[in-house]
Amino acid sequence: MIIKKFREVFGKTGIVIKQYPMVLTMAILAAMSVICYVRGRNSNSENGFIFLKLTIVFSLAISLMFAFALLAQRIGKLILLQLIGLAFLLLFYFILPNEEKDFTEVYTYLLIPTFLLSHLLVSFLSFLTKNKEDHFWQYNKNLFINFFLTVVFTGVLTGGIMLAIFAVDHLFNFHFEGRYYSYPLVFF
Repeated sequence: MIIKKFREVFGKTGIVIKQYPMVLTMAILAAMSVICYVRGRNSNSENGFIFLKLTIVFSLAISLMFAFALLAQRIGKLILLQLIGLAFLLLFYFILPNEEKDFTEVYTYLLIPTFLLSHLLVSFLSFLTKNKEDHFWQYNKNLFINFFLTVVFTGVLTGGIMLAIFAVDHLFNFHFEGRYYSYPLVFF
């Protein structure tokens, strides 16, 4: 019984990995770059802004690659769409300033609409070829419900991990640094 459940869960995991490899890769790279940025900020490293730029680009890439993967399920041409997405992300990386002092509110006015548009792409890009309004609204309702459930479950999981770190820290007097509390928060 237990082995059957493990096979079922890992079978579904394998399907997700096969369908969305770029989305998962970008999510892992975003998490790693945030951790490197936090570590660089704590040690006052000079190259910390590079990790912030990478975090911005990889975070944008998650929704962009997911939208392209959904579109590719409708029209095919996954490789072409992924190459277009990577070219856009590379261009976006070079649009961002090289130093933190040059990062002004102009870039904020660039980032906010770009992130909003990339998330809106997920909501309608896969319905460009179909003319079924009911499916569109049903899909977006499910997308919102899944987003809400993800936020709740991730928040509970992150809070539980941070409480476990806190309990181990105070139970055994390890005196962890503050960065150990930020890693689970950043990763999830």
